[in-house]
Amino acid sequence: MRKAKAAKTAGLLALLVTREGNEAIPEEASKELLVVSSFKEVVFENPAKRKNEDETVPTEVR
Repeated sequence: MRKAKAAKTAGLLALLVTREGNEAIPEEASKELLVVSSFKEVVFENPAKRKNEDETVPTEVR
């Protein structure tokens, strides 16, 4: 949990995943961090692949 808090402090997306057999996540952690039971629950705001700014974009040919 400390690593997730540090990542969030650094500006990264941080979340905790509950898994069967692992220690329970403390209630205080669920107030500070997103808790999911599957990575399928994680939705990114902009899932598009980043474009390289040096890439040239083809123009339409007529």
